[in-house]
Parts: sequence; C-alpha cells; structure tokens
Amino acid sequence: MVFNFKQNNFLLHIFFHTIIAFLFTILFFVPDLLFKVIHTEYFVLNVKIYKEFAGFFVLNFILLLCTSTKIRYFFYVLFFTFSFSELLHYSFFHSLIMPYEVPMLFEQSEEILDSLQGLLQYMVAPIGIYISVLVGSYFFLRKIEHKLMQVKYFPFIFMLLLLLTGSIIASQRKSPYVFLPKAESTSIKNMYNVLSWSIAKEIPKLFGIHDKLPEFKPYSIQPTSQKNAHTVVVVMGESLSAKYMSLYGFEKETTPKLDKLKSNLQYTWGYSAGVNTDVSVPIFFLLKREPQNNMVFLKAKTNLFTLAKASGYTTHYITTQKLTVLGGFLGSSVDHLLSKKDFTSTTKTYDEVLVKYLKNVDFSKKNFIVLHQRNSHSPYDHQTPATFYKFDFEGLPYKEHMRNSYFNSLLYTDALYDKMIKIIREQEQSGIIFFTSDHSEMMGHKEEEGRFGHSYLGMGDAKVPMIVYQNLKALKSQEVVDLEGVISHYQFGKIIARAIGYNIINPNENGEYYINGVDISGAQGFLSYRKKGKL
Repeated sequence: MVFNFKQNNFLLHIFFHTIIAFLFTILFFVPDLLFKVIHTEYFVLNVKIYKEFAGFFVLNFILLLCTSTKIRYFFYVLFFTFSFSELLHYSFFHSLIMPYEVPMLFEQSEEILDSLQGLLQYMVAPIGIYISVLVGSYFFLRKIEHKLMQVKYFPFIFMLLLLLTGSIIASQRKSPYVFLPKAESTSIKNMYNVLSWSIAKEIPKLFGIHDKLPEFKPYSIQPTSQKNAHTVVVVMGESLSAKYMSLYGFEKETTPKLDKLKSNLQYTWGYSAGVNTDVSVPIFFLLKREPQNNMVFLKAKTNLFTLAKASGYTTHYITTQKLTVLGGFLGSSVDHLLSKKDFTSTTKTYDEVLVKYLKNVDFSKKNFIVLHQRNSHSPYDHQTPATFYKFDFEGLPYKEHMRNSYFNSLLYTDALYDKMIKIIREQEQSGIIFFTSDHSEMMGHKEEEGRFGHSYLGMGDAKVPMIVYQNLKALKSQEVVDLEGVISHYQFGKIIARAIGYNIINPNENGEYYINGVDISGAQGFLSYRKKGKL
C-alpha cells in the first residue's frame, strides 16, 4: 500500500520505519565485522565510523520508502554486492580494490579467472557472508513490508541519483584521493567510491574516450645470494628536502648530528616517486617505476612488506600519520601496525614515539620495520617540539616564518635520526637503516618558482635525501650498500629489497625514472628524467 499521511497510525509507522532502517544500517556493517573475525587486520574500527553509520541510516530510511519490495531488494542486492566484491578481492589479494582495477575486469578477465582457479577454499567466507545477508534481508523485507511507510517514485529516483552523483563528482576531481579505499571505511562505501571514480575516469579509457594505457612487461623477483641483514629499518620522512639539509651543503646548520656522522653514512639525494604523500608512499613501497603500470598494484608481488614476510622477517608499520596513506596496500603482510589514532593522548604526539617504538622492538627476531614520520609537514612548528626552536619564526613575515619554522623541523628530524642510528649501532646482530622522504618541500626560492609547500608537479618539491647507515655487524657480514648512480626512489627501493633478500628484475627499465603528479596512476601527469644536476 502507499502510505497515507492522514491515517491515524502515522506516528506508529514512523516509529517502525525508523527502527527497521536502524536495523538495516547495522546489517550494512555485518559483512565487514564478520570478515574481520577471520582477517583480523581487515577493517580498522575508528571512532569516526559514526559518520558512515549516520549516512547509511539516512540511505536506508529513504530506500525503505519504496513502494515495491522488488525495488528495495534490488538496491540491497546491489549494495551487498559492493561489499561482497571487496571481501572477495581481499580474500585473494589481501588488499582493497583500487579504482584502476575495475577496467581490468574487462581487459584481464581471462587472466583473473585463471588466477582464481583452485582458490575456492579461500573464498568460502565472503561467499557465505554474501548469501546469508541476501537471504536474510529478503525474508525480513517480506515479513515487515506492511509496517513500512511508502512513497511513490522519490526513493527510486533518489537511489538512481545517488549512484550517478558519485561519478559526476569524480569527473570534476583531479585527484582520486577521496575515492581511494580506506581501511577505516566499510566495504560498501569503499566500493561505491571506487566505482564512482572508475566510471568517471578509468572505464572510458576502454572505449577510447581517454587515451588507452600502454602495456608493460611484468616484473620478476629473484632471491639474492648475499646474506640478509638481521634488522632492516626504513624511515619514511615527511616533506624532508635534501636541499635544506646541511648534510648536503646547505649554509644553515639544520642537520648537525648527521653532519658529524657523515663519515659513517652512505648518502646521496634523488627524486621522490611523487609530489604528495598519498601517491609517493604506495609507489615507493610497491616498487612501481612506470606511472601508468597499474598491474604493479594489482599483483603486489614487489610489495616490500610482502617480500619481507616471505624472507622470514617480522614486519612493522608504525606511522604518526593516518593509516589511509598506505592502509589499502598492507593486506596481511604487516604483523605490527600502529597509526596516528593509536598514539592519540592528552599530550601532543610528536615523532619521538617512533624512536620509542624502535627502542622496544625485540631484536632477537629478524625485523623489517617501517617508521613513517609526520614531522616537517606544515604547519611546521605544530610538529616540532619547542626545544628545537633555534631559528626565530614567530611574528616574522610569511617567508621568514615558513623557512625558519621549517628549518627547526629539520633540527628535530636530525635529532630523531641520530637516536635511531644509535639504537641500530648498539644491536648485536647486523642492522641497516634507510632514510628518505615521501617528497620534498619548496621554500619560495627562485629555482622553485617562488612556490611554497608541495603537490606541484615539478622537480623542486621532489628532491629528497637518501641515507643509509649499516652497523658494524652488517658491514662485516654483507656487502656495503652502494648508492652510486642512485637518483630515484625506485632505485633506492630496489636496494632495500636487496637488503631483505630479493632482486627486482624489471624488463621495462631504460635508464629513465619518473615523478608522479597527484594521481597514483599517472592520470594527472608525470615528469621523466635521467640524470640529476646540482642540488
């Protein structure tokens, strides 16, 4: 029946309709929560999940207003299929679906089906969850249909608009960041975002609306003959520019402790994989060279965390940033995972927590440890303890304020690196620590076109340090790391892969390297280079 607002049972209908919408909202979370029981690393519960809950409640309230049970059920099948697709993908790839993977269902369907053969036992959980919620929701809808308010046309139109508007919004965006899957979001929301971006940006490429992506030869992996380091630490800095480090000749003393250690370090500078964190960090840790080679992300066999696990390391990813930066690529390859929310306390959290974590690691085991900083991200003074305010910045004009507060952040990073090096130096087993940054930072100089910050596709916000420290045991037991000719994140990442036991063979290499723009798949432009000039 169509609800008549003049009926006496209006309030009763509203009450039942609200309760049923609330129950279906809970049901939207059930697949993820059940799947998390099996894959504990999947779906990170965050206090901000209430926002998704509120959005889903409004969606369910409107959807249940449909006059037809078939229309309601059609949309529920659609939304639960979103969830099922994400869970199925995770069961196989141990990663969340990326927007550029959707077109591969059309282009690589035969290869994908071939890959799935013989793996049905790993898909039992998502299939079982999917069937259960579909059957349960169908019978529940039939049973409570008479208790629902019903309005003609509007709910159906609303749902169609909901599905369309995501793609319309995506078509106007330059960066896919908002549409990338997040570990803190539900599978339904992640898949909705991914499909929105794919429909707007990726699928049109199949029909020649946009340029078709070039084809690339697959990478291969070979075990090394040299002995692995017992401990491998990778420190991923934030907005750390080699240009402004006195280690590299900058006139102001911004890295005094590293300056004193320079005879014990291997160091050079090169260009980052991208000009912002969300692009550069995943590209670095998955060793992707070619900007448009998205099969690297799909297959993920060059993922440094995965390689470390295969080589017998206990893996750690400790970040003072949000997990969304790398969370969608970690899968089950990380044994110990802490992000910004885990360090939240009544006192301000600085990157010192990364040093404390490193100090408490069980070094009797083989460890692959990634420490991801937040320091040196603007506003720089917010990430830097006041004890490192050597350069005056408060109350000064914009340029001096920005530069001096940034230099203070470098002093803090310098102190942190010194402490990390001491921890590795004191270990009885062989240890190597690698330092670099996600991207650089511009400080308004002429060669930076007067720009500040980053995310501009240029060489100025991509000049990053590449530093290696090996303790005495490492120097005696294996080859000294050679940074000769290293000019790119990609090359530096391959050295890390070698330290944990693998050579990466890329038949596409031709001496050319790339800096990506603000799109992880190269859609927003990229720069190529071969030789670096003066810093």
